[in-house]
Amino acid sequence: MRSLTFRRGVGLEELLSLAYVTMADPQAEGGREDAVTELWKADLTHVGYSAGAGYRMDESAGDGISNNISEVAVKAQTMLDQHVGDSFKESSQPPPLLNAWLQLLPPGSGPVVLAVLPLGRDPAARLLIAQAALARIDSCIGQLPEMLRTGTAFEVQALLGAMAPLPPPRRAELATAAFDNPAPAVKLQAIPLVAADASTAVRTLGSSLTANSREVRVAAGQALGACSSAAEQASALILQTMERPQFAKVNKEEQSIFYRSLGKLGSNGGFQFLLDRLNQPPRKLFGRKKAIEIQLLAVHGLSEEASTRSAKALEEAQLESRRHPAAVVAACKAAAHQVRSAAARGGKTA
Repeated sequence: MRSLTFRRGVGLEELLSLAYVTMADPQAEGGREDAVTELWKADLTHVGYSAGAGYRMDESAGDGISNNISEVAVKAQTMLDQHVGDSFKESSQPPPLLNAWLQLLPPGSGPVVLAVLPLGRDPAARLLIAQAALARIDSCIGQLPEMLRTGTAFEVQALLGAMAPLPPPRRAELATAAFDNPAPAVKLQAIPLVAADASTAVRTLGSSLTANSREVRVAAGQALGACSSAAEQASALILQTMERPQFAKVNKEEQSIFYRSLGKLGSNGGFQFLLDRLNQPPRKLFGRKKAIEIQLLAVHGLSEEASTRSAKALEEAQLESRRHPAAVVAACKAAAHQVRSAAARGGKTA
């Protein structure tokens, strides 16, 4: 097959027939002729073609067939854009032509599908293409990381959205490539995928805790807070961030998220940090307000740990001998009661 010509007036039925002819695998479909013969039999009024003598689109086609198919797909889409317009475009579902074409592609056509991804005209179409590529991941695993690093936000977000069926370790490892993408929205979407595997998360998310974007920092902190199987390593990353001078300047909501994430991990290092912050000695007028704020944040973290030792720490902080401010004592009382009540409901001792 040397060339294809699309004439004005081509319709969906003819395009589907063309896709069936050019994308089918003659080795897997017994009884089929070569592509030129099948195209002649299809008798497509608005699609012309030229072919070299003796050419067959089967095993004799060689390695160039994937590139040829990709070029056909690009030219067909360009023709649709120029002459058909939005007649096949749907707001909530991908175009039926695209769906039919993807179903015809063989398992080894992952690179072809990835090449078509930039042509997706809406989120639904891009997601469908991305799902088709990841369904053929073994054939395009070499190209995927580069597209995650350098693709547009729309392209990469489609790929990340299609990763759910992958096993958590593979999903997490693949999503790490998106952290080199310059689009903040891409990194934000990649964080929960990386967190699917604790070992990958602690290896990857550390730098995101100090990102320029507040949303990225918060998402990374929450993701690491869920890495219970790597609690000490995750806690070390969070603690390193909390001990930076810049952390004192972020708003209280963000600080609370970090304290709670640290407490949720239940690590020894995290518990000692929270205990030290809660039991800091009382201050005089200067710095008193700031000290109380830090103590209340520590209460949030200890409450999140919800363990026997955290309940005990919260109860001991209520003792008059500790001389904590009334607001801190009240917060400790409420948090200790919450921890004990939750343990009682769960049949545990706290």
